Amino acid sequence: HIGVSIGGPLDVDRGIIYSPPNLPGWDAVPLKELLEAHFGLPVVVEHDGMAGALAEHRFGAGRGVKHLVFLTLGTGLGAGLILDGKPYRGASGAAGSVGHVRMAADGPVAWGKAGSWEAFSSGTGIGRLARWRYPEQFPEGVTAKDVAARAVEHGDPAAQAVLREAGEYLGKGLAMLVDILSPEMIVLGSLAVRLGDHLLGPALQVLAREAEPSALAAVRVVPSELGERIGDLAPIAGLLARLERECETYARSDSRLSVG
Repeated sequence: HIGVSIGGPLDVDRGIIYSPPNLPGWDAVPLKELLEAHFGLPVVVEHDGMAGALAEHRFGAGRGVKHLVFLTLGTGLGAGLILDGKPYRGASGAAGSVGHVRMAADGPVAWGKAGSWEAFSSGTGIGRLARWRYPEQFPEGVTAKDVAARAVEHGDPAAQAVLREAGEYLGKGLAMLVDILSPEMIVLGSLAVRLGDHLLGPALQVLAREAEPSALAAVRVVPSELGERIGDLAPIAGLLARLERECETYARSDSRLSVG
């Protein structure tokens, strides 16, 4: 078997990719079918947010947690939801598209929407936020890595302000998730690991101010325990979860046949 973790939107069961914002041109790409034809092996395709949630739940910070939210916080911003111990996908299968939520009436553009959460707090978004907020100080194509280097290594005030604003919007989104879902844990992916308190400091301050107190008291917000290894472990976790589900389905079917 081969496990694949990739950004959505996508049809998980059929393994078809539908125009992810950070993969332009991937319009209805039958990834599962293409890979199976190439390698001659069964392929399981999983949304990167859900795959990350499954990986942290199985191998990382979320072991033993019943209600878990994982935020990718990489190039894009998506979520994987494990509620009552089970993956939650919603009616359309697209639950977790949190980066698409509009956080402000105006702002940088990501996922085709000005002011979206992904436009403020993702890796792509931080570069766009810097350019949108300070067009004379940041060139076209500036990246989150560039902004972080200027903020952390050189103490650049504009870059520090960009990271602070990205963190504040991250905190607003976290408060929304805490209020709606009341999870036990929110695990934050790549940027939280790499930027640490430069991003998490303002985020946690806003979260503490904005979230409903009882839900806030029940949640822990932590960087990914798996760190840079999550890119390797997320596809494995997605594959294992699918195989386990298929085994359970087969066992139930076999049990009914035996009883009959």
